[in-house]
Amino acid sequence: MKKTGWRDAKVSTFGNIPAGAYVCEIKSATDVPGREYLLVEYDVAEGDFAGYFGERAERWGSWPSGGKMYWSYKQSALGMFKARIQAVEKSNPGYAFNDDENTLVGKRVGLVLCEEEYRNNSGEISTRIKADRAVPVADVPKTTAPAIKKLKEESEPQAGKFEEVDDMGDLPF
Repeated sequence: MKKTGWRDAKVSTFGNIPAGAYVCEIKSATDVPGREYLLVEYDVAEGDFAGYFGERAERWGSWPSGGKMYWSYKQSALGMFKARIQAVEKSNPGYAFNDDENTLVGKRVGLVLCEEEYRNNSGEISTRIKADRAVPVADVPKTTAPAIKKLKEESEPQAGKFEEVDDMGDLPF
């Protein structure tokens, strides 16, 4: 084996960032007009986990899902969209959103990250981190994350799975 310098390398960990409220910076905001949402990529800007999602993006070649939010601006979601925009405005004195998603890049906002369960590719239950809501940066120290969002029990039969049935005789056609 060639000499790689592995002894000097930083040990990789693949655990999630802990649930909680973080001061974040918006790294990109892309309008998806056909679906009526902004795809917002963010990274932690302060504290022990500063650069957490950017480091993973560099390692994996794409922005990790935990560092993305979908800000729907459909009519039915305008209240939530407004709350997120107001959190950005309150976090960046003098900034007023003018319906140009590009102006969000570089802005700070408080994001509440929570854990949620999901079924991984092996069919096992795993957890991931996901942005729950946006708050003004000033509210980050007094904001806590909600309890872990548990996976709902699946009812039988599950989609994509077959269940055995007794022979019901001849088919009627």
